[in-house]
Amino acid sequence: MARRRGHDRRPVSQPPAPTGPTCRVVRVTYSVVGGRRTGPCGAAVPPGMVVCGRCADELLTDLVHVPGIALALEAAHGRQLQFGASRLPPPFGLDGVEREEESALPFDPRASEAAAMLLDTLTRWADLIAGARGLFRPLDTWTALPAWLCGQVGWLRSAECGPEAVVKVRGAIRHARLVVDRPPDLVYVGPCSALVRTAPRVCGCGVDLAGQAGLLSVTCPGCARVFAPRVCGADLYARPGRDVTEVACRECGARFPIGDRRAWLLERAQDRLLPATELARAIDGLGVDVTPSAIWKWKERGRLVPHGADALGHPLYRVGDVMDLVDATVARSTPRH
Repeated sequence: MARRRGHDRRPVSQPPAPTGPTCRVVRVTYSVVGGRRTGPCGAAVPPGMVVCGRCADELLTDLVHVPGIALALEAAHGRQLQFGASRLPPPFGLDGVEREEESALPFDPRASEAAAMLLDTLTRWADLIAGARGLFRPLDTWTALPAWLCGQVGWLRSAECGPEAVVKVRGAIRHARLVVDRPPDLVYVGPCSALVRTAPRVCGCGVDLAGQAGLLSVTCPGCARVFAPRVCGADLYARPGRDVTEVACRECGARFPIGDRRAWLLERAQDRLLPATELARAIDGLGVDVTPSAIWKWKERGRLVPHGADALGHPLYRVGDVMDLVDATVARSTPRH
């Protein structure tokens, strides 16, 4: 990723243009709690300080992580960043296509934008601090700038612009980190089966159909054209966890009970043949606790028979057979009253 600009070694005598941060225009508002002055975060600060110790420590920690975040941004921008595949692509492998164990992070232009914003924020504050203190500052690199700013955190604690520096620098780092953070695990729970309206607000013949806004099936009173509803069909993804009871469609907003969606998927998947690892991951996401090692042990004990092998020679197991063994195991472990 290209550096923003070079910088000579002469002391900076003036702060940057007024569009950047400036200590001179910042007015920190203090409050008094129990006779002690507090900073903007609400924590008490020692006399002469405007940034609490905790905020200073958190800024230091964030600055230390900047070089790693920069490398991750470069990898994301170049389509190199990969995460373990945690969601099973629809429709639960029912098309018979083998899934990859690793899925590339889709290209996200926010990576370059976040990197540019972060580098700009770091250089602006380095310019400001160097100007205020009459110091030399380093070149605009991902290693030199954060390291130099770490050495300025102590000064910022008592500087009038300290609170603004903490908020702006940490905000830019947080934004950059969000771009490259691992996406949340989601579980596929089938397509949305809700009916959605297809009628436009105004028919092609010019008749306003707004009066039938509450109807799914609309007949135009002008040309008698019938606008029948359609099935939404959007893929539904839910957060994993036993406490999640509903899933909402991101397209139409319809909500479905998670239990019904999982049962429907498991019923459709009964005859699917999958390797042990993929099978365990798939049905675990649908609320069934089973591990690949349990499947392998059932095979060794003769309780589970594989049905052929995949292209890599991994044994394939029928989902319904594994489900029967899971149900039998749960039944044996459940106490009878």
